[in-house]
Amino acid sequence: RVYNNGNSKENKADTVLFYLQQNDLVYMPKDDDEVLRLTSAELKNWLSDTSNKIDFVKRLYKVVKFTGKDCFFIPNNIAKEISLPKDLTDNEKDLLKAQYNDRPIPKKELNYIEFGTYSNCTPLEMNNLFTQLMVEGKKYKGKKPRKIQDYCVKIKIDWLGNIIEFNGMKL
Repeated sequence: RVYNNGNSKENKADTVLFYLQQNDLVYMPKDDDEVLRLTSAELKNWLSDTSNKIDFVKRLYKVVKFTGKDCFFIPNNIAKEISLPKDLTDNEKDLLKAQYNDRPIPKKELNYIEFGTYSNCTPLEMNNLFTQLMVEGKKYKGKKPRKIQDYCVKIKIDWLGNIIEFNGMKL
């Protein structure tokens, strides 16, 4: 469930905006996104421009899992995890073998895993800070990316990939 909390001091929901389930698509609007102010006809016209459509598609995410209060997403164009091997020296490999003794070395020690359908998905919007955290293991400095579940808009598509509903509007 995605809630509209309004200005309430407590963390109780005022209204349910929409329900999400696995494999639903959501649009992550930019700060002060013009797309949210468009009517159904204006949105169709706006999406007919290829550059607008490309920008729109880059902000689509697929729901992959829920844990407690968080919802996790992957970009809509990722189907499976991307696992990149780390460039470990022979000395680093020997240290890992010694650390894990006779047990197999976990994949997370040998590979960077950028995205995974049910493993390393994210509650945050994608940007260069997200990539640094996932691949390089760095911490965020400054402004954190926004949580998708707090700002997303649910969309529905037909089997050809055409948008049939956006932000509660039928197209």
